[in-house]
Amino acid sequence: PTIGPAKAQLSRPRIRDVRPLQAMDFKSLPSLEFIVIACGGTVLSLNAGFVNSYFMSGGGTAVSHVTGTTSKLGVDLPAGKFASALYDILRVVCFTFGAFLTALVVGGEKFKLSKQYGMGLLMISGLLLISYLIHETHLPFAQLLAATAMGMQNALTTVYSGAVLRTTHMTGICTDVGHQFGLTVAYLFQTRVLKRSVKQPDPMTWKLKVFGCLFTGFLAGSLCGGVAFRTLGPEALLFPVAFTAISGVCYSLFRVIVVESERVKELLRQRKQCHQLSSAVLTEAARILVSLPDLREVPAGGVLSQAEAHEAQVQAAVALLLSHTHAFQDKAQHA
Repeated sequence: PTIGPAKAQLSRPRIRDVRPLQAMDFKSLPSLEFIVIACGGTVLSLNAGFVNSYFMSGGGTAVSHVTGTTSKLGVDLPAGKFASALYDILRVVCFTFGAFLTALVVGGEKFKLSKQYGMGLLMISGLLLISYLIHETHLPFAQLLAATAMGMQNALTTVYSGAVLRTTHMTGICTDVGHQFGLTVAYLFQTRVLKRSVKQPDPMTWKLKVFGCLFTGFLAGSLCGGVAFRTLGPEALLFPVAFTAISGVCYSLFRVIVVESERVKELLRQRKQCHQLSSAVLTEAARILVSLPDLREVPAGGVLSQAEAHEAQVQAAVALLLSHTHAFQDKAQHA
C-alpha cells in the first residue's frame, strides 16, 4: 500500500561513502613477493645443486630429478638388470612421494606469503639429516631419502605470474630463457630487417632476472657440493641440513612477523568498515523515524485510517531496525 498525498513520502534509505564489506583476502606488496621469490628460489636452487652434486660424487646417483633415472630404467630393463631397474623405480616413487608430502603440508602451487613453506623446509632438513646418519651404512636408503627431500623441494616451488619456477633441475629454466630470447630476436628481425609491423612480445625482464638467479644458485651449489665432498666426505651433507633448517626457521619467523601483521591490519580495516556501515544505517534509520508522525496517541475516534495504520507498521519496523543496528554495532566493535 502507498501513503496518501497528504502524508510524507518515505524514501528508501541511502548509505553514502561507505565501501562494501569484502571477504578477507590480504595481499602483500608485489615488490615483497618478488624479493621472496628471487631470494628463496636462489636459496633452494643452491641447496638442490649441493645435494645432487654430493650424491653424484659419493655414489654416482642423481637425486634432484627423475629424467635421467627414467632413461636409466629403460636401459636396465632390456639389459636384464632387474635389481637396478627396481632401484630406479624406487627413486622415482620417492621423488613423487616427496611432492605428495609437500601438497599435504603447503597446498597448491600458487605463491602466497601465508603458506607453510617454513614447515616444508624443516621437513626437508629432517630427511637430509636422516640420510646423513645412514649414508655410510645404508647408502641406497640414504639416496632414496634424499630423492624424497628433493621431491618435496621441487614441489615447494611455485607458479608466480604465470611462470613455473622449479629449483631442483634447470631444464625448464633453460627452456624458458631460450624461448624468451627467441621471441625477442624474432621480433627485432621482423621489425628492423623485414620492416613488418608485429606485436611486441612481453619483455618479461623479471622472469629473466629470477631464472638467472635460480641457474646461478644451482651452479654455485653444484660446485660447492663437489668441493665439500672431496674435502669433508660424508659430513659435507650437514651443510644443506643446517641450511634448510635455518631457512625454514627464518621463513616461519618472517611469516609470523610480516604476514600475520598484514592479517591483523585487514581485520582492523574490516572492523572500521563495519563501524562505518552500522553508523550510516543507524543515522538513516533515525532520520526516517523522526520524519514519521508520532502515533503513540490514538485519534479521538479511536480508529486509525489505513494510511495511519501503515505508518504505524513502518514506525515499528524502523524501531526494530534501530535495535538490531545497535546490536550489530556492538558486535562489530568486538570483531
